Amino acid sequence: MIDLQPSSRAPELLRLWLEARYAETVREIRGYPAPIPACDQHYNHLLACRRGYAQALRRLDGPVAAEADPVAALEGLIDFLRDAVSLSDGAARALSDHLKG
Repeated sequence: MIDLQPSSRAPELLRLWLEARYAETVREIRGYPAPIPACDQHYNHLLACRRGYAQALRRLDGPVAAEADPVAALEGLIDFLRDAVSLSDGAARALSDHLKG
């Protein structure tokens, strides 16, 4: 569980992390060697990650971020990332620890 105070910089830090992951994924997609077959699993995973990071950024701007409990909102976004971009439990814990920082 993320132990954050509502006045913390956690949403801002999460936004920076998401933007960096999104940009990194876009760079990797742009640099992917052609031709790319439709069945290329790694490329398709990159596309799914890009979509997941974009959705998480939209959620951060949306009503979820405005919930009465910002801690629950941030935890919800991290849970979303577990599914949307295959964020491992270790990476989710590291992100939570970073947001606590």
